[in-house]
Amino acid sequence: MILAAGLGTRMQKGGEQTPKPLVSVCGRPLIHYPLLLLARAGFQKVIINLHHRPEEIKKQLGEQIFGMKIHYIYEPEILGTGGGVKNADQHFPAAAWLIINSDTIADLELRQLISFQEKNKPLATMVLTKTGAGKFNPVFADAQGRVRGIGREADSAGLSAHNFCGVQLIRRELLDYLPDGFSKMIEDGYRKALAKDQQILAYIFSGLWLAIDTPGARVEAEREMSECKSKFFDKNDA
Repeated sequence: MILAAGLGTRMQKGGEQTPKPLVSVCGRPLIHYPLLLLARAGFQKVIINLHHRPEEIKKQLGEQIFGMKIHYIYEPEILGTGGGVKNADQHFPAAAWLIINSDTIADLELRQLISFQEKNKPLATMVLTKTGAGKFNPVFADAQGRVRGIGREADSAGLSAHNFCGVQLIRRELLDYLPDGFSKMIEDGYRKALAKDQQILAYIFSGLWLAIDTPGARVEAEREMSECKSKFFDKNDA
């Protein structure tokens, strides 16, 4: 599932008029990058939740892309990063959910992430990085790779701080912590699960990771991705 229902407020405040999932990065709509990750991992279907300017996004992407069938779920009232997934599970029940933010660019091998989750069987696996540590809400993990706290107010003694990459693989049981309607996956899901000593694992990622949440971040990303087209797209990627 790709989370694409956000309003893109910081993009709009920066003067960007295009819906954030369609903002061009190296000549491609931003949402193409997480879609391509899923396609290269062998997925044949993807769910995309929509709220803000949904028809423009649907017109751009169509019903199929990179060999994957797209199922759109429109949210008349935005449901948040947790509620959006819980709502999707009601439409398409699943034992596990691989979730990617639509504004995330990462050269991540999703098949390795899936193997990690299947081998260790935690309630959830969060993809974390040291890149830009301190820029976002920190996620703290111990030496065994277990997430112990999230947020600046968390007890971080003896733990290493990371950034969450906007990629997560969860078992359906994590959704039980979320209330009906609007919810946030971090605040209403992960933190409640951690308080119950549930196993949340860190998948430490050291490759390219970019979060495109402002016009400035887009410009910086294009500068950093000097070989972006050859790195992420080849002649077979429509």
